[in-house]
Formats: sequence, structure tokens, C-alpha cells
Amino acid sequence: MDDIFGKVKEGTAKVMDEAEKFTNMAVKKTKDAIEQTKYSYTLSGIEKKVNEILAELGSKIYEEYENGTEFGEDIKMKCAQIQNLKNDIKELKEKMATLKNSIVCKKCGAVISEDSTFCPKCGIRIND
Repeated sequence: MDDIFGKVKEGTAKVMDEAEKFTNMAVKKTKDAIEQTKYSYTLSGIEKKVNEILAELGSKIYEEYENGTEFGEDIKMKCAQIQNLKNDIKELKEKMATLKNSIVCKKCGAVISEDSTFCPKCGIRIND
């Protein structure tokens, strides 16, 4: 009888050891997943900030280009592409405004009512 209880006790101890190992492994994996999530979140924030700074930088370079600053050919080419796209946007907004019996603000490009005195977006007085 002692032999049976001994085996049960031994088996129970093994199950307890395995359960503890499994629990420790699960806790470690959970901690690792939490750390990975924290790193991923931090990385996304940093990448977003880098993209914001790059956009600001690009805007500043484009402003300088519009003001006549000379740049290398690669930057000139990108700025020219932007200018062409801006012209396309202006044309499309004017066509859309015509369809809506509206006009396009000369300053900010907003589509506004024909009878507007001021642009609701930028506040400039609309010439009659």
C-alpha cells in the first residue's frame, strides 16, 4: 500500500513540476509578448515622428524652390513634379467648382460659394 501511495505522491510531484514549468514558460512568453508590444508601439511612434519631420523638411525645401533657391537636379525634378501635380489639382478644383456653381479661392484653393465675400477657409476677401 505504501508503494502505491509513494507512486501517487511521486506522480503528483512530477505533475506539479511540469505544471510549474508550463506556468513559468507561459509567464515568460507573456512578458516577452508585452515587451514586444511596447517596442512595437515605441517604434511606430518614432517612425511616425520621422515621417512628420521628413514631410516638414520636404515642405521647407519646396518653399525654397518656389522662392527661387537653386538645388541639385534630383530635387529640382521632384519639385517640378509637385508643381505639375499642384497645377492638376487647381484645374480639377476649378472644374468641380464650375459644376457646383462655385468658385475657387485664389489664395488657399478652397471651393466656395459664388456669392461669398470672404473665403471661409483662409479669410481672404473674394474679389467681385
